[in-house]
Amino acid sequence: MMHACGHDLHTSGLLGASIIIKEISDKGELQGNVLLIFQPSEEKAHQKESGAIKIIKYLEKSGLRDNIDAFIGMHVSSDLQRGEVFTKEGVFLPSSGEIDIELKGPGGSIINAYNDPNLDLIFSELTVRLNKLFKPMAKTGKALVATAGPDKRMDAYNVLLQSQKKTWVVRVFSEDYKKDSNEICTLIKREVKDVVDRHLAEIDKEGGVDIEVKRRPGYRPVVHRDSQLVDVAKKSVKEVIDDYYFRDDMKIFAGEDFSFYLESLRQKRINGIYMAVGAANSKKALETGPLHSSNMKVDNEVVRDLSSIYAQFAVNAIEHYNILKEKI
Repeated sequence: MMHACGHDLHTSGLLGASIIIKEISDKGELQGNVLLIFQPSEEKAHQKESGAIKIIKYLEKSGLRDNIDAFIGMHVSSDLQRGEVFTKEGVFLPSSGEIDIELKGPGGSIINAYNDPNLDLIFSELTVRLNKLFKPMAKTGKALVATAGPDKRMDAYNVLLQSQKKTWVVRVFSEDYKKDSNEICTLIKREVKDVVDRHLAEIDKEGGVDIEVKRRPGYRPVVHRDSQLVDVAKKSVKEVIDDYYFRDDMKIFAGEDFSFYLESLRQKRINGIYMAVGAANSKKALETGPLHSSNMKVDNEVVRDLSSIYAQFAVNAIEHYNILKEKI
């Protein structure tokens, strides 16, 4: 069983970076401090606290956050070939939240599927309508609003459910994501009510279906606000990857709580950089493909890329910030 997202590679890459950084430090060539963060649980938007928030609380409580100039994070991508690296200035990853739609009805026997409120029929119609409504947003790169399937909680195949729930992922590519997310939630509420009302009218029933739409805001977008830091990251890649190729023509609708590291806390905001690093390798018959799939295949040698980029960025970022501090 696997999560199929590359987190074992991320951990190994950072461990490798620690060895390189220690060697540089032992030579007296490291002109600052490097903090390596091994953070769990970056994807779940509905848990009480994400892994990043827990780490940030620790950094703040321990006083370590006071001396941090920049954060860097990376994620392998099986959609990119080895040597391809994606990063850019501005909004890099979208906000990531969810909207839960729950319907409750009287339930009953399957023999009344077309006479009584049928939550499965309602959700089928609703899914088609919402897909038509939100697909254009995904095509233009504005937002991803999509669902992978309902939570049916079905005890038997021949019953009409008394309750059914479906979760829609909402990811918005904008620093003004709160406004856009609120508008999306309003549209969903409107469509849910209309579909339910039409269904009840068709079976000549008044009421009988309760609607609850619950929005979970989730994570903020990952925003690269410092163009100079983006340049430092690209410079670091060039120095350690022989056949590199920068991509800046992509939009990845991934959810990532790295965004919390880059937001203001107690009058201090720390800039950072996040990168997608190619892990596919067609030369080894490891073709590109999606994460979170049993078909995910990656070149384990990407660990070398991760370790080298992390270590080189640490050296270059320390030099960059030391120069800036000397000018003050």
